Amino acid sequence: MVLRLAFAISLAVALLLLTLQFFLTPVFLEMEYEYAGFPAPPRPLTSDQRYIAAQAFLSYLNVEIGGATLRTLSELKFDGTPFFNESDLSCVFRAKELRASFFGYTFIAGVLTIALGLFMAVGDFERARRTVIVSALGAILLYTGLSVVVRVGFANLTPPLLSVVASATCDPARVSGLPQIFPPMIFADALISWMLIARYAAAAVALFAWLFGFVVRVLAK
Repeated sequence: MVLRLAFAISLAVALLLLTLQFFLTPVFLEMEYEYAGFPAPPRPLTSDQRYIAAQAFLSYLNVEIGGATLRTLSELKFDGTPFFNESDLSCVFRAKELRASFFGYTFIAGVLTIALGLFMAVGDFERARRTVIVSALGAILLYTGLSVVVRVGFANLTPPLLSVVASATCDPARVSGLPQIFPPMIFADALISWMLIARYAAAAVALFAWLFGFVVRVLAK
């Protein structure tokens, strides 16, 4: 029982962290910017300038060699005015740290999930397969519940989310450039979409586990 519960928790966490990676790429941001109801950038910033600033931020966040640096971000100017202030740059650096941490957590959760699954399969393959399916279905229910919480109480979630980002050098209340490229709406959309994609991933795991067992039974006949 403890082993199955540990597997279910590790699977739910691993799928969440794995699907989170999508929202750290330019694809999601481009989809949001092109959405008809997405708010226009505050004047005098243009849509093209906002897109350039966002791509520079994501380049720093995701590209280790050859991408943007804190220096290039500090030199980004529109109409002679720096886009990112010192608080922005501190929070950008903090985001880079969190990005690396989440990547490490994803690897650990994935390895743990696979190890627990293999350990269960050695003892009883059919029972392990059922555990994978039930765990994936349980994760779908969990993600659905989290999605409802986000839709109903996103405003109440904002302070604890900001506290995760905040650090001794990063003060979200003092940033000026980042809110212009990431308005509050984008975070609500990201959280809801995150739970949706995580549900798809969990459904794919359950389907794969079922198909794998089906194929094994067919080949065994």
